[in-house]
Formats: sequence, structure tokens, C-alpha cells
Amino acid sequence: MPQASSVIVEKLLQTGKMRLFMRPPWACPQCNLQAVTIFKWIEEKDGFASTCEDCGHMTVCSDTDFTDYDEARRRFNALKDDWKKNRPRGLDLDHICMHEAYQQIIGMGKPAIKFICEELENEVDFWFWALHAITGENPIPDEDRGKMVTMKMHWLDWAKENGYIN
Repeated sequence: MPQASSVIVEKLLQTGKMRLFMRPPWACPQCNLQAVTIFKWIEEKDGFASTCEDCGHMTVCSDTDFTDYDEARRRFNALKDDWKKNRPRGLDLDHICMHEAYQQIIGMGKPAIKFICEELENEVDFWFWALHAITGENPIPDEDRGKMVTMKMHWLDWAKENGYIN
């Protein structure tokens, strides 16, 4: 991947010619730090620029496997609001998690992981099914199943270890 000078990127930031994009965990080619990285689209380069939070390494790449951050955030929030407002009440997990908006959040794939984990940081809710469906992971030991606050902590630890949240 070619390297961009910070002067070019800084100038592009000042002219407002960048949009925010995100992608699932990315490793810095210099220090190998794994993190969800916010990339910025540089129109003139037809590519993305990112700066490693750890070492400051600047990278420009022309990868198309990115999600428009603002659009993904807007879609997630709309679906989340619909789900929270219209989901069945009670503890029937099958009905809660089969709600159309919840299923569409799962359909967003990996970009939704960051948003779901941010929601979990603020409140306990039935996000564990979605996280498992998207990631294929289950960091919750059998003895902690059903303990919502503890389950939340296991998923947040997993998200931190895998670079989805800080």
C-alpha cells in the first residue's frame, strides 16, 4: 500500500473533500496494531487514507471493501429505533430477535458490530444473538448464560480484544 504524506491528508481535511468510511478490524502495516479504523475517502486519489492511532503511520489504499460510516450509522440507528419501539415485550427471545429490524441489523454484517457494542456499553439489551450471528463467536461461558450484565461484559471484552471498540 502506498503511503500518503500527512500534509496531503491534512490539506484534504481542511478543504472538506473527505468522507468517513469504516471497515472491520485492520492491521497497521507498520506496527500491526489491530483496530476498527475510520478511513477517509480522498476524491483526488480515488482511495482511502487511514492513520494508525498507535504509531501514526499513514496509509492510502484503493480497497473497495468499505462501508460509508455515516450511512451505516444512520441505517443502524433507524433499525435499532424501530426494533426497540416495535419489538414484542416480554422474554420470548425468539420473537424479540426475529423482529424484521433486528434481522436487518444482522444483515448489515461486520459494520454493525461496532454499533451494537457501543449500544451495549450504554445499556444491557438483547444484542447477544445478533453478535453471535454476525461473528460466529460466543465468548460467554456456560456458567454465565442468562446473566445479562455478565454476558454484556464478556461481549465487550471480546469486542475490545478484536479491535471493534476501545
